[in-house]
Amino acid sequence: MKFDLIIIGSGVMGSFHAYHALNFGKKVLIIDRNSKANQASVRNFGQAVTSGLSLNEWHSYGRRSSELYLDLEKKAGLPVRQNGSFYIANTPGELAVLEELQQRFLAVDYACELWDKSTVLKHFPAIQESYALGALVFKQEMSIEPEFMVNRLREFMVEQMGLQQEMNCLIQQVKSSSDRVEVTSNTGRKFEAEHLLICNGMELQQLYPELFVASDLEVCRLQMISLKNPGVQLPGNILTGLSIRRYESFRECEAWKNLDSHGLSSEYDEKGIHILFKQRPDGSIILGDSHDYLNAEDAHNFSFLHDVHTDSLMLQEAKRIAKFDRWEPEYTWSGYYSQCKNNDLFEANPEPRVNVITGIGGKGMTTTAGLAEARIRSMYSLASS
Repeated sequence: MKFDLIIIGSGVMGSFHAYHALNFGKKVLIIDRNSKANQASVRNFGQAVTSGLSLNEWHSYGRRSSELYLDLEKKAGLPVRQNGSFYIANTPGELAVLEELQQRFLAVDYACELWDKSTVLKHFPAIQESYALGALVFKQEMSIEPEFMVNRLREFMVEQMGLQQEMNCLIQQVKSSSDRVEVTSNTGRKFEAEHLLICNGMELQQLYPELFVASDLEVCRLQMISLKNPGVQLPGNILTGLSIRRYESFRECEAWKNLDSHGLSSEYDEKGIHILFKQRPDGSIILGDSHDYLNAEDAHNFSFLHDVHTDSLMLQEAKRIAKFDRWEPEYTWSGYYSQCKNNDLFEANPEPRVNVITGIGGKGMTTTAGLAEARIRSMYSLASS
């Protein structure tokens, strides 16, 4: 069977490229070696926080992605909640960064509010009075349930948009020419299309090992904790002083250069820890996260052991920030994503009619819906509406 577009990878990157191609009337096949997406697209924190992105094209992708999420929440029942992002400052230096960033966002018409200490505590009584100095608030931002979202999107495309899929199918060979591309599975099945798009993260190494090794890809491992319902309500996504010190948009502020000490041990910086709280619909809370890095070709050297000490550091700082009735971990897990060391994204064209797009890093859930729309328009030379 022939297609306009074959996509390898059913995660958020592959699925949103499929969605936009289908919207433009293309016949699309998604292929995945697994029965459903189960890697970075479902193991992440589940926040769409455009506020953390640089004020460049990524900011635009984030804003467009938010529009698409809200539309798909209505059309496809995607598990998306527009409950806002709240960055809470703990030091005068962090508060100065928030004040500067508010002006930067207002200048590009991205709504935000600066709250003083009393307003923060009024809206979030679960936050420790000793922690909060103020907060920058983005009420339009949202949280997503990643373990359900991307697979629900794919189901919707199959049921309502004509997407075809081949799951549990491992592609082992690609052959391309000037007018078509053919892929062959490990069982000898062949599929043909005008274009092939490879969005399968680290599995790029199976199809193009030399391209993979020559890339600047690295793998980030994150640790997260799921807490049982702590007996409080968090009406929105809570990000904290360590997030202010980490995210791109904050780092671009002049005030960021003069940040005061966070007063924590050096381990927090060494392990890339920043504290976020996201409450799920059932009341449980995701707490995280940490960041460890290895070159992509060395990713297999990540230990299979979960670092309990890192969990304890996250819980220690979380208790300084929030006052819960109970702190009872339900389970912990590690997430992995690929990113580029020197670029925002890894894109390549290793053969005619073959495009690779991966390595989006931690901004995938926030930006991919908008990015994929732009890339599909470019692939088919479609004018923006």
